[in-house]
Amino acid sequence: MLLNAWSIYHHAGPAAGELKHSAEEWGRIMGLRDWLRCVFSGLKAKPIVDPRIEEIRTRLLAAEANGWWRDMTGLVGETDQQLVVIGPRADVTAEDLKVLGQLLVCWQAEFPQARHIWGLADLLNGQPPRTPPIYLAVPYPVDRFEECYEPVVLVYVAQGTDIAAATRSLSQCLNNFHSKLFWFNSPDYYSLCNR
Repeated sequence: MLLNAWSIYHHAGPAAGELKHSAEEWGRIMGLRDWLRCVFSGLKAKPIVDPRIEEIRTRLLAAEANGWWRDMTGLVGETDQQLVVIGPRADVTAEDLKVLGQLLVCWQAEFPQARHIWGLADLLNGQPPRTPPIYLAVPYPVDRFEECYEPVVLVYVAQGTDIAAATRSLSQCLNNFHSKLFWFNSPDYYSLCNR
């Protein structure tokens, strides 16, 4: 792959007296050339950073610092792992949401490896659940990122938990509620389906 990238660079230059690339493009090509030289010579290479990507990253970090969830990120432990995403249907009532919240509280009390459940407080108040956008790999707009949320519950368990057994346990706890859910699956699959 690197050799292909090198040959593309090597043959990308203009013929004598001919300009095929803008100054910005040439800057990227020269950055690639320098990076490839470092890679092939064994030197430590500086990462190539597109200024547009860096600007978006900076804006996202600033928005994240002001996000509605900013004071709650400590509720998820560093070693906790995501278990399942639960999505109540849009036509459920406030009472249904409270019942779902109470079922999750019962499961959390009975399952020792259960950890934080994003959206639980919302459910207990009869509101649709909210999970911060930083926890699921789905696209969000950069503008007003601090207000964004995913309308699902995200359940965490302790590291080392048997994921299949925990998922079965939670599914059995919600057995009579499945008809009111549009989603009960892994966070990875949820993210994949929503990209």
